Amino acid sequence: MYTADDFLTYSALPVGTQDRARILSLLGIYGISAAVGEINRGTHSAAGLLRALRSRSGIDVLLDQLHRQFVSLADPLRARRALQALDAASWLGTPSETAVLVAMRHDLDHVRSDPRFRQLSLVEAVADLNAGYWQAMPELTAELTALAPGADLHAQLGIDPATAPDQIRALLRMRIAAWRTLENTSPRVTARYARIVGEQLQSLFFALPSA
Repeated sequence: MYTADDFLTYSALPVGTQDRARILSLLGIYGISAAVGEINRGTHSAAGLLRALRSRSGIDVLLDQLHRQFVSLADPLRARRALQALDAASWLGTPSETAVLVAMRHDLDHVRSDPRFRQLSLVEAVADLNAGYWQAMPELTAELTALAPGADLHAQLGIDPATAPDQIRALLRMRIAAWRTLENTSPRVTARYARIVGEQLQSLFFALPSA
């Protein structure tokens, strides 16, 4: 199994060339080597071999990353684009439509004051983080990718729904401090996004019931 050609042409294998070519097209030399290694370690069923190869491939980790960083943000991204389009439209029209457009802008301002809209500002932070425009430590990246699409407090913080309020307060204090540190020690773009995340965490903190 040194090369693909060796695998296809080696005469002593008890598997026909056509079957070898099919296996090679499915797994490649690395996958075949990994499969042989799993078999040598005692995996003999097809289902067990598939599970082992799936684990070795890292596909589940990749799919989880894609879901957390892209799929789960689809609705917030659409909402953000819709609000931007409405805001642009509110400055168009004829003089006779001024009253309607002013009322429209008032309604948009009301929407922006909602804490859930503040969460949409995190979507841009995640998108630019994925694009490489700014960087954060892995643990802060994980916090942000949960915070942006989270439907409720526990989902945003990535914690168990049974977590006690005092524990939530302590966690929020710790995370706010970490993002403040990033804001105060980073270049301008990273500092701006760190401030946005910190402000969202502060809004969650102050929204908690009084101790």
